[in-house]
Amino acid sequence: MAEKSRPMILLAAAFGIVLITGIAIGLFAASVSPVAEANPGNNPKALNGYVIVADSSGSPSTTPTKTARATCPEGKGPIAGGYQMSGSVDDAVIIDNHPTGALTVQEPGEPPEFIPDGWQVRIKRFGGIGGWSILAFAACVDIVPEAE
Repeated sequence: MAEKSRPMILLAAAFGIVLITGIAIGLFAASVSPVAEANPGNNPKALNGYVIVADSSGSPSTTPTKTARATCPEGKGPIAGGYQMSGSVDDAVIIDNHPTGALTVQEPGEPPEFIPDGWQVRIKRFGGIGGWSILAFAACVDIVPEAE
């Protein structure tokens, strides 16, 4: 079977989550390249510290389920994320494709707050012969503390 590459970008916008295949539409449009380099000349002015990070599931192998997690640098949080599958993949299902982070309690008696720090993707392959891998992307920006 021929190798396939299926880039998917999930953009989190202020009014919801929009699943995009091949094009970026929405309030925040990110250009994600396989080399995962941000182009400083194209940074949206409202998104301070914009950077794209990526991490792979490891070397291509025949393992049926793979996980990749892109972690934002210290002091940054994800505004969008996505993945790219590479190798022999005929039939697969996305198990996870979401921001990652931690629940923290700010004040006793207050509900916990989710503090995002990256993006995780987990995919299970049902078809294909040979090795495959996934690459997770996170578009990260500076976290600005709330004014008191």
